[in-house]
Amino acid sequence: MNPRVTSASAGDRAVRVRLDDGPELQLHAFWLRDACACARCRHPKTRQRLVEIADIPPDVRPLSVAVDAAGALAVTWSPDAHGPHESVYPAAWLRAHTSAAPVSPPRTGWDATLARRMPDLDHATLDTPAGRLAFLDAFAALGLVRLRGVPHERGEVARTAERFGHVRATNYGRIFDVASVPDATHLAYTDVALALHTDNPYRDPVPGVQLLHCLESSARGGDSVMVDGVTLAERLRAEAPDALEVLRTTPVPFRYRDATCDLRREHPMLRLDAAGTLVAIHFNDRSMEPLRLAPERLDAFYAAFRRLDALTRDPALRLVFRLEPGDLVVFDNERILHGREAFDGQTGRRLLQGCYADRDAFDSAWRMAHDES
Repeated sequence: MNPRVTSASAGDRAVRVRLDDGPELQLHAFWLRDACACARCRHPKTRQRLVEIADIPPDVRPLSVAVDAAGALAVTWSPDAHGPHESVYPAAWLRAHTSAAPVSPPRTGWDATLARRMPDLDHATLDTPAGRLAFLDAFAALGLVRLRGVPHERGEVARTAERFGHVRATNYGRIFDVASVPDATHLAYTDVALALHTDNPYRDPVPGVQLLHCLESSARGGDSVMVDGVTLAERLRAEAPDALEVLRTTPVPFRYRDATCDLRREHPMLRLDAAGTLVAIHFNDRSMEPLRLAPERLDAFYAAFRRLDALTRDPALRLVFRLEPGDLVVFDNERILHGREAFDGQTGRRLLQGCYADRDAFDSAWRMAHDES
């Protein structure tokens, strides 16, 4: 049942309303006027704002308030340059914009026990609303999903990404192969083990989502390894809050350079939101540059870095699994640390195709899917 406004009253600088499914709300007058969604204030097609802050008098106040027949709040405002103004605010809008409901998908931390409940979905189910929603819910909560039964075709990794957003092209190309090659210019293109890391911390913005599609997996070894950054941050908060604060506040320089580019950017290893929840982790030994800090700050940073690194090596936190042909793993590159075990290129071949996408497109797809469900 849709909520309704049951009562409303006005003061000089505030409007008080009560919804039938919640407590009384006290709404700031300027905030409420600024949020008006009438055709004069928002374009009726694009829904983008037409009113600018200078158009609203700083002393705007509600002249009268009422509850209309639909259970919405109706307000008549003191005049602006165009004369009196009337606004209507549905109860559902009031609830949505005054509650603590998340604007981004909620996250659930995980450890090595995820191996027993790995989110495996059939690729074909992405064609159904229920399958698409299941994928987006799993990705939002856990930061990774493994798709099974993906067509064994080059380029399918990009076609999968485009179901949710746009492929993010980089200096590595729109699509890149991950395989052992002669004269490799990157450790990923060898058969050695890759330590846990996040990709491309030398960019701003960092690609938010990575997709890897297994085309060949006949070599011995090469299992994938992943660790959850949300769990790492929460472990640090519980066990070493000082280390968490150091890694949150210390800018770390990252760099990648080859014959075609010189990419540099500074990020803290951990970025948290106002509530202290992990927003992003940037962890890549291979790309770190020397920090430009005083010795006493370096002592604190390296102690914190070593504490975080030790957690990434804890077997209880490491998810280990094998990608077989037809598997495609999608993971949040600013949450999930990933790596691989060494493999023996003499016993067969390991070939993955990868691409990047931006995380905001996946968050948007999650919201849209829930709106439609």
